[in-house]
Amino acid sequence: MKYIHRSEDRFKTQIGWLNGRHSFNFNRHFSPEKTGFGALLVLNEDRIAPHQGFGMHPHNDMEIITIPLSGEVQHEDDQGGKGILKPFDVQVMSAGTGIFHSETNPSHEELHLLQIWIIPDKTNHAPHYDEKHIPLEENTLTTLVGPMDSKTPLHIHQDAYIHRIKGEDINHTHQLKKPAYCFLVEGELTVNDTILKSGDAVGIVGEAELSLQGQGDLIILEVPY
Repeated sequence: MKYIHRSEDRFKTQIGWLNGRHSFNFNRHFSPEKTGFGALLVLNEDRIAPHQGFGMHPHNDMEIITIPLSGEVQHEDDQGGKGILKPFDVQVMSAGTGIFHSETNPSHEELHLLQIWIIPDKTNHAPHYDEKHIPLEENTLTTLVGPMDSKTPLHIHQDAYIHRIKGEDINHTHQLKKPAYCFLVEGELTVNDTILKSGDAVGIVGEAELSLQGQGDLIILEVPY
């Protein structure tokens, strides 16, 4: 089973400092057709103006992953976590019993990022923050995030995996552990016979593998469904 989501059908948030695109329900945007993909609740692609961003605000019981695509993002939270992330850095934050955080653009250039929310395996985990620089090898799938007991670079409280593949000549087959939501940041890529262009996505349920051909920058989210 496939769910094809085209870029132009995403929700839009356009205010002075933020140009956002939302694959699923978010904030004031709601549709019964966009309630998420299994444990994947939010996938936002945001462009944030220089010296602007999301000030201190709370979350609880959510696994939040931030992937800067260009520019810089400055993180700060009330648990003592802080840092500045650049492209090929990845941030994970388990909001757990409650956390306040801010994500802002400290630079003179536009910030382009993805923010992903995944429902945790249970409520009331202790809040947790981590970040790592994870370089990519051309045309090679790299796992960024996995469950707490996995050997992945970063970990969340859910049996879910986040992968990324980027290149000009992708020809790769990936064996799936879970249903997968594949979001193409840029390029043109065929995923199991579905052609994706920049901002498109396809959710795949009940298939054992992904077949990828083309060029671009693809995020793959394997989540309980």
